[in-house]
Amino acid sequence: MKRNILFFIIVALALGSCDERKIPLYGEDSYIYFTKTSDDTTRFSFITVPGEDEYLIPLQVEIMGRTPVEDLAYAVQVETEKGTTAASGSYSVPKNPVFRAGRFVDTLYVTLIKTPELDTKTVNLTLEIVGNANYGVGPATNAKANISFSNIKSRPSWWTEAFVVGYLGLYSDLKYEHFIIATGVSDITGLGDAELKGLCRQFYWYLMEKKDQGNELVDENGPMLNTLGNFM
Repeated sequence: MKRNILFFIIVALALGSCDERKIPLYGEDSYIYFTKTSDDTTRFSFITVPGEDEYLIPLQVEIMGRTPVEDLAYAVQVETEKGTTAASGSYSVPKNPVFRAGRFVDTLYVTLIKTPELDTKTVNLTLEIVGNANYGVGPATNAKANISFSNIKSRPSWWTEAFVVGYLGLYSDLKYEHFIIATGVSDITGLGDAELKGLCRQFYWYLMEKKDQGNELVDENGPMLNTLGNFM
């Protein structure tokens, strides 16, 4: 008797969860949706990839239902009425993306294109999954993907006064750009003291090499080697 009661409780909770996320109940059908929820924006800046004019953004998609036994196309459209502010020439979305056979998770790759507009403003691209003959639309909370991107050089929020004193010193766009070139890192959020000091030393030796080559890097604050923080 206790086992039966427990079974009905589990079933009730499962059905309740489906209602909360508005997940369609399926039989033979399959549904597709983005892994990230619609309010979880993917952010990107071209300043993190110096010299690149295009960049691929991976968006993970999932299905619920039967595992596909063959490659099947699904449909994605750009939401132009609201959400998208990016000009059509600043992105490229696959016309007929395919969810590969034998998978529950796959990736949609969206190409972002660096345009002059991105030097002065941040733009948004909103994609929406739509149903087709192969897949229905999954949870409403995961039906859209938002991408925010630019090429604006600005002081990141983690470059605080404490960061100035203890690590990279005074900020400049040029210093930030060369720090990215030297280390391959554009965001140090969540890194510990040892990791930060390791990156700073890597940047220091990069600056020393430039100086030895007769190409010392100088910004509005003076020679960069002279404006670093106390990380050594």
